[in-house]
Amino acid sequence: GKDSLSLLRELPKLRLVGVDSSSGMNRVFRRRASGLNVEGDRYRLLTADILDPALKEKIVETARDAFAEERFRVVISSLTIHHFTRRQKAAAFRLVHSLLEPGGGFLLGDLFSYKGESDRLHDTVFDWELRWMADNFDREIENAGKRRDAGAQADYGRLRQKWLMHYQSDNVLDSVSAHLRMLKMAGFRQVGNPFRYWLMGLIFARK
Repeated sequence: GKDSLSLLRELPKLRLVGVDSSSGMNRVFRRRASGLNVEGDRYRLLTADILDPALKEKIVETARDAFAEERFRVVISSLTIHHFTRRQKAAAFRLVHSLLEPGGGFLLGDLFSYKGESDRLHDTVFDWELRWMADNFDREIENAGKRRDAGAQADYGRLRQKWLMHYQSDNVLDSVSAHLRMLKMAGFRQVGNPFRYWLMGLIFARK
């Protein structure tokens, strides 16, 4: 939501339809938008699963009723797709393609692996990330121990276990090249990767 709010502030003519699976995050968005004096008639928020087959109809109906539009010039996804399987990613890319007007663009900012591109780099990055997360939590647990704060120690211990499990089990990272192929298969005529650093990257696709 932070990026969307920045765009709404910078682009006065922008109209936005946002989708989040969390109603709580949508409430936070509305509160922050109000604090930034972003008018409520410039955006609409849907609480929905992006993989819901009925979502396209809901998005189109929302855009038509609120903004008299049924297609979008730009679709942005930030740090969501890396939780999806390849089949789910392909479905999400087809949905995005169907929502864009001809010539419209898709921007995907997310986490990407080096799987199939460099096995050595893939293993190095994965192992380093795990060690970095574990070391940071261990440092916080140690500091809480020095403060004799048993509650904080227990909290950091639970978070450590949760985040390491999330990173190893819930993230489904694929390579940039795999994403570009899936986007081509979804119908995008132009795809590219203008930025990549470590796990982070930006992909664009044009319909």
